[in-house]
Amino acid sequence: MLFPVLATLLISQATLPASAPVRAHIPPSEKAKSLLTLGARIGAKNTKIERPETLETFFLALDGLVTRTRTDHVHIVTFGNSLISADNVTNVVRERLVERFGDGGRGLVLTDRIADYGNRLRSGYAPKGAWLSYNLAMGPKGRGVFGLSGVIHEAAGYATTEWRLNGETEAELFYLDHKDTRSFSLKIDGAPFMQIEPLKDGGGKALHFTLPATAKRLQLTASRGNVTIFGLTLEKPSPGIVFDTIGIPAAEAASYLIAKEDIAQAQLKSRRPTLLMFMLGGNEIRRLSWARANSVAQRKEQLEQEFRALIERMQAAAPDAACLAVGPIDAVYGQSSPMKLKTRPQVDDLNAIERKVAEEKGCAYYDLYAAMGGKGSLEKFSKNAMLHDDLVHPKGRGLDLLGELLAQAIMQAYADTVPTKLAQKP
Repeated sequence: MLFPVLATLLISQATLPASAPVRAHIPPSEKAKSLLTLGARIGAKNTKIERPETLETFFLALDGLVTRTRTDHVHIVTFGNSLISADNVTNVVRERLVERFGDGGRGLVLTDRIADYGNRLRSGYAPKGAWLSYNLAMGPKGRGVFGLSGVIHEAAGYATTEWRLNGETEAELFYLDHKDTRSFSLKIDGAPFMQIEPLKDGGGKALHFTLPATAKRLQLTASRGNVTIFGLTLEKPSPGIVFDTIGIPAAEAASYLIAKEDIAQAQLKSRRPTLLMFMLGGNEIRRLSWARANSVAQRKEQLEQEFRALIERMQAAAPDAACLAVGPIDAVYGQSSPMKLKTRPQVDDLNAIERKVAEEKGCAYYDLYAAMGGKGSLEKFSKNAMLHDDLVHPKGRGLDLLGELLAQAIMQAYADTVPTKLAQKP
């Protein structure tokens, strides 16, 4: 059986009459129904977003896409850890929003994958070993200067990468213009397009350019090495959802504070986010669980300060954006523990910390731990072959289910939040 609220979803956008509320509920797709049925079977719950009224600026922007009165994309920028580093979980949220509100393009993509896993929808295609990859959770390695993406790819020698295009016509390249930077070039479908000459002033640079509508491939070549790329953005001409997934393995909120503030904030401003989303806490749970009894209170205070500092930094760069904090998933004792698949008590502690900070900073909050079933959830994931052997990371349909729960919560909050507007044809 589907969650009760989903049984009442009667109106699809495709048949939405001109007089119907813009924020009408829509029925879940067959794919969504399958995931929600699985969730109901293992104890997942219809958990609502707390303080959804704080998301009204985001919801109004979605209204504009529905009524076709908005001329800009609705940008979502999400920060997280290994749970979303390969664009798992967030890929389902993006898919549901795009289904309803339209596709604005791929958004922020990397030069290459962070590691040898995950698909390449969020990265370019580069020869193995062509680029050295560093990220925030590794500390200040490589050039040691990170921007919004939390990742840098450095060409030590000749290096190239290629991004596959799917109707995107607007691009912006973020790179570090350090003192040793050498020139590099861009090609479109193999034809020379642009040569970039560095200033070598140590700053972060943003290069915006327009691509032909027929373009299929964008290639970057650093023929002499010494080129450092933060990432590339790709967007389509028609307004829609642009969902940037920024996920770093082993990242905590504190990791993102390593980024060079002026560079990261300038890049975030360039993204023009309508919604900032924070999906952190899993690594903080383990950090808290390793604290000695006499330092637990101190560690909690430190984690609270770090989470607050991250939200404040991003809100300073995007003061008009709505904010949604998504709590951590279930965390259990490891393979070597007699407790093994039992929930760690620190999960509740981290939820309390993040919920408190979210309310303080005017953010909505989503308790993903409660949504997936609360205490004992990962044990059920494990029994249903939806958890890796490390007993930390969900896999396959487990990841998809987490994404579906979050997506449905966002859509439900959008539909339930009043006042609504009437759909109007352009």
